[in-house]
Amino acid sequence: DGRFVVEDLGSRNGTRIAGVPLGAPLAVDGPLRLGLGERCELTLEPVGEAGLLLEVERGLSAGASALLLVGPVRLDAIDSVTCPLEVRMRRGWFTLVPHAAARLEGHDLPPGSEVEVLVGDVLTVGDERLEIRRA
Repeated sequence: DGRFVVEDLGSRNGTRIAGVPLGAPLAVDGPLRLGLGERCELTLEPVGEAGLLLEVERGLSAGASALLLVGPVRLDAIDSVTCPLEVRMRRGWFTLVPHAAARLEGHDLPPGSEVEVLVGDVLTVGDERLEIRRA
């Protein structure tokens, strides 16, 4: 039905939600604290209607985050982001669609224009400066 679902597929170390072993598939309807084994914890949070934000809270990749997309997602749907920007996936590339006046590497972009970005690009949307980089 268009929602993300968490399910343990028989792992040896188990999957926990808020410390409780996961016994059945669970839809991600709001923020969830997910434990994988004893040393890894993630926070999962739906973003808009087509994305899922994963943040590694504990483990080897602590501090890393990822945005999974199954359709376009407006970044201003994420509480900590105030930038009116939509992220899409096209032909294996992330594209950005600013919904306000924007500049990419010094070039003006009209609102609604779809832009493919590369690592190292700098995009300014409104007052927000975004540098595209590897995590």
